Amino acid sequence: MSRSMAEPRIEPAADESAMRSGSLAAAHAGQVGKGALLVLDSDAWALLTPTGVRRRTLDAAPAAQLERLKVDPLARDTALQVVVHDVWLRHLVVRWPEGVFGRAERDAWLGHRFRDVHGVAAPEWSLATDRDSVGPSVLASAIPAALIAAIHVFVRRHRLRLGGVVGDFVATYNRWQPGFREPRDSFGALAVVRGRRVTAGLWRDGEWLAIRSQPFAGEDASATVGNMLDTWALAESGGRGSKAAPIGVLHTVGPDVDAPAGWRVERCRVRR
Repeated sequence: MSRSMAEPRIEPAADESAMRSGSLAAAHAGQVGKGALLVLDSDAWALLTPTGVRRRTLDAAPAAQLERLKVDPLARDTALQVVVHDVWLRHLVVRWPEGVFGRAERDAWLGHRFRDVHGVAAPEWSLATDRDSVGPSVLASAIPAALIAAIHVFVRRHRLRLGGVVGDFVATYNRWQPGFREPRDSFGALAVVRGRRVTAGLWRDGEWLAIRSQPFAGEDASATVGNMLDTWALAESGGRGSKAAPIGVLHTVGPDVDAPAGWRVERCRVRR
């Protein structure tokens, strides 16, 4: 799948406790290396460099707050990756209609789907699609255009080199997908839990089928994820699904999530 709105690749956190943390910065801290990582969490901006962490709690729109985030002069001229919490994004799995092949036609259809489902559209929102899609469906994301503009201003002001902007779910999928294994013709799913929000996606044989991001109630995200999986699996089976039969593999990142009957849970762990 596409790695970003500008093609970064994000590496994992350095240890299990960081992965399970609700902090987006902690979850992606292991990718900093010699470069810099800018994270927009649900409640703050954080800038991670080899010299330390700078944080700015949000008390206004994220785009406006970014200009107040201080940068260590030693971080200048380094590569910058940006990870954005999924609460700030909108996601869709889009299936191209027959006969829609040209870029202009697909852009028009993509815009129509985001307006119809999420009520967002250009020019206020910037839309991006999966560049490595399998089959007729693509994973698409929308991010506020003001946020993208603020990131570019930040990069120019502090003489950084922008590697890319990516949502947390996409970054997490790209990190762990090489290790995903599902039996042929069965479903695969990924649930990423950050704080009180879960973002989950469904695929089969490499083709994206569904994605959803929402807050959850209760002690953990199990009930919310279970409802998503049951609904999606039933829809994909044309209403003929049997919960007694094996359905697929659920991969999880963050706090533990249980799955409905028929699903095998694989928790993404950092290998030591």
